[in-house]
Amino acid sequence: MKKTTLFALLLTVLIAASFAAAIPISAAETVVFVSDEGAGKRDGSSAENAMGVVIADRGSDNHKNSLLYQVTDLLRKTGGRVVVCGPVRIDVHCAKGSSSHTKDCFLASNGDYRITFTSVYGGVDYRKTNNAAITVDGIAHIVAKGETTWENITFIMEGENRYLCGGYERTIIGSGVTSRPADPENEGDAAYYLSVAAGNRYKTAERNSELIFRKGAGEFGTVSGANVGIGINYPHVGNTLLTIEGGTFYGDVIGTSAERNTPTTGSTTITISGGRFLGGIYGCGNGGYRNTNATVNMTILDGDFTDCIEITEIYDGYENHLPSRSTLNITRCKIDLCEIIYPKILEFTEIKMPLAFVPPVIEEEPIEDGILPDEMQIPSASTEMAKPRDEQLLLMMGVLSFFVVVSLVMIGVGVVQKIRMPKA
Repeated sequence: MKKTTLFALLLTVLIAASFAAAIPISAAETVVFVSDEGAGKRDGSSAENAMGVVIADRGSDNHKNSLLYQVTDLLRKTGGRVVVCGPVRIDVHCAKGSSSHTKDCFLASNGDYRITFTSVYGGVDYRKTNNAAITVDGIAHIVAKGETTWENITFIMEGENRYLCGGYERTIIGSGVTSRPADPENEGDAAYYLSVAAGNRYKTAERNSELIFRKGAGEFGTVSGANVGIGINYPHVGNTLLTIEGGTFYGDVIGTSAERNTPTTGSTTITISGGRFLGGIYGCGNGGYRNTNATVNMTILDGDFTDCIEITEIYDGYENHLPSRSTLNITRCKIDLCEIIYPKILEFTEIKMPLAFVPPVIEEEPIEDGILPDEMQIPSASTEMAKPRDEQLLLMMGVLSFFVVVSLVMIGVGVVQKIRMPKA
């Protein structure tokens, strides 16, 4: 009996050991320290030996002269963490393109490996100790070619409407990522903050997008869930997923492309659980959808919408198609938040609200001197446009039915009178 027990025990130990041997031990994350000037050995092993940019004649591939390209090329087969420990500049000399006013600083393709960019590592905040920041001039955009996460990074914007593009790879804007104008006089102007797009600028894509802003994210311009380029030959086919947990957004938040010429074929999901919004929030940009069965699902859980302009399914003046169905869900919002959000809602086919929330009654302005108030001339967020389209359709059908019934009654009365009229 003792021998059997001992044998069973030894067998159990051997089996456990074999399973342990079969479980791979993950390799330590590759970490590379970078700054434009570099330092020490310039091998990226530490801040004291930061990797610096190497300038060479690249022909038309000027983007390969950017430090961001060179470090992502180094990590293309492993992924890892890039510690921006000093100033890094992105300008015309390290961006690709033939245009005189806009070029792209492409990162190297990192395939299935994720690369994280940060300026905080090992308990040291290099933004405070060594002025670490990424400065983007007035002509360049940054375009990723793999999954990226950005944490505790400052972008200094010297030009207008510059984008960080995720390249239709999962892109996370984490806590501590922020941007600011190089000129303090431009503070508060959306054009002088980093804008973020889930897709590309000039590239056709057939894949879904995912863009996430984490709680603790800083200040940004416009947000786009798809492409941002204006070229008509670069449409997007796929669904867009936009999640916002935090951040301040001076420009619009758009579930698809911001441009009329780059519509999406797919559907859109937007979830907002935090952040401050100073522009509009749109399920779809003014390019509309190419497919007729697109849907927009927008859920708002929390956030600051005091200065938000409007919340609606699509940009005004859109082209192509409306979503076949659009839903705004605010059922989990507090009542005081619903009171702020509701007057800003323009149009959805369905609006889901908390049972305890009673939409405010909008008082109409009196007509003076025969002139209609502005909101009676143009539908606004606080009048009939706040109703779902289905309700508006039912109202129109009811009015039409009333006039039809009245007309039939009048015709009937006329017929009866004619029958009863005595002969001459």
